[in-house]
Amino acid sequence: MKYKIISIVDYFSCLEVLGISEKFGEGMRVKRKAYKEGHEDRYFPLTDDDLYGNHYFICDASNDRVIVTFKVVPFSSSQQFVNTIFPFEHYIRPTCSDTQYSEIQKYMNNFKKRGLDFSYSGGWAMNNDYRGMGLSRELRNIYSGIHYNIHKDLNISACMGVGIIEKGTYDFFNKHWGFECLLDGESVVMPNAPSINCHFIGQSFEHFSDNKRMHGMRYR
Repeated sequence: MKYKIISIVDYFSCLEVLGISEKFGEGMRVKRKAYKEGHEDRYFPLTDDDLYGNHYFICDASNDRVIVTFKVVPFSSSQQFVNTIFPFEHYIRPTCSDTQYSEIQKYMNNFKKRGLDFSYSGGWAMNNDYRGMGLSRELRNIYSGIHYNIHKDLNISACMGVGIIEKGTYDFFNKHWGFECLLDGESVVMPNAPSINCHFIGQSFEHFSDNKRMHGMRYR
């Protein structure tokens, strides 16, 4: 299969651009359906950063249908407005103990103090119409390569996110991307997703795995 990559950088700032809202809506419908099935319709899949973050769609080149959607939200983007916060905060604030929260804040402050941008990445969802077609490995590699190049091109120095243990996403990010647990191996259960065990993860761009870099060059 041939693929096409479509990106929407800061959806809120380009509402007037022809076709943007339609593609954004299609991506969110894919996400809504995937989250409904994956989380038993108990987890609302959108947050305010979906409006100002950067969305990326891996599409079927033959018809432009969205196959996979994910987002990358730079810290700098979350600071555009006085009433928005870095999306990673939505997960760590209600979940972490004071000590755990302080540990992650120190990690982020390491980049802030040096004037370096960093990101939250998440919102991955796959169009169920394309499941069972033997595409998962190829899509995983494309996702890895695109994600690497996004951080390189936008000069983002680190990435943070949530790795879900039961769904295998933590193992994927850890083994294939070189991401590490930010809480010394401690897993957590988020109050807004009480049935999910996860790790809060992160890695600096310079320590992204060789595997991820390889896919970045391949899917440049």
